Amino acid sequence: MSEILVLALILTVGLAMWLGDVWPPFSHFFGRCVDGCHNVWVNRHGPSTTARPIQDIAVDLRRLLREYDRLGRPSGDWQSAHHRRACEQALLICTEEAAAALGVAPGVYPLAKSPMPELRRQLYLLADAGLVLPESALPGRDAP
Repeated sequence: MSEILVLALILTVGLAMWLGDVWPPFSHFFGRCVDGCHNVWVNRHGPSTTARPIQDIAVDLRRLLREYDRLGRPSGDWQSAHHRRACEQALLICTEEAAAALGVAPGVYPLAKSPMPELRRQLYLLADAGLVLPESALPGRDAP
């Protein structure tokens, strides 16, 4: 019985997508129907919360900062530049996740330049919001 319902749903969605391509007003109507169903779901069940607890984010952020600091030391390993760049990207993601959890404005990271100055500024803002970070991540405390 459930296989028939799944098949009917797949066929209905496929037909709706085909009608949306053939007759543009239908795609507008179908989009409004989907939005309405989503609103009914959210009103009945509440918004979904997929955010991690701030404690888990803080642990990951501290670990990544220690790893970034370790990768900054000269080692002669030819892969260290790649590892350091990957660690930077993970730090950006984790910092933005922490900023969202603490209600801090998100950072604006330049694409062409190194993101580290803005990341460092964001870390100062997170520390001011109450997140405990390693001292190596906040040298001097004279930044904003």
